[in-house]
Amino acid sequence: MIQLLVDYTQLLLRLTGRRTCPTCGTLYNIHSQPPRVDELCDVEGCKLVIRDDDRPEVISGRLSAYEKQTRRVVDYYRNERRLVAINADRPVEEVTAQIFSVIESHRKDGMPVAEHRS
Repeated sequence: MIQLLVDYTQLLLRLTGRRTCPTCGTLYNIHSQPPRVDELCDVEGCKLVIRDDDRPEVISGRLSAYEKQTRRVVDYYRNERRLVAINADRPVEEVTAQIFSVIESHRKDGMPVAEHRS
């Protein structure tokens, strides 16, 4: 099992800062990747929207559910020594590379992940 570790404050900034263009679907984050003009899509010029699941009350419920439900699964795999924790506070490319590296190191058939077909 792979666990992505993110600082709680950083997680809140990622979730509460997400904005989407309703026309073209371009994603922004007002904290880390804002549009050139506040709350307007760089491509379409449309007013950006907040997804329903990114509203503070929904985020609070999601984080609470994680603590109540998922935390036990993480603890189980940690106790079984089958948990790999990855620092996800790094750039997406680095996190993705580390995830693929973990998957590759645990493959049984030796075929690279990118070439594996089910």
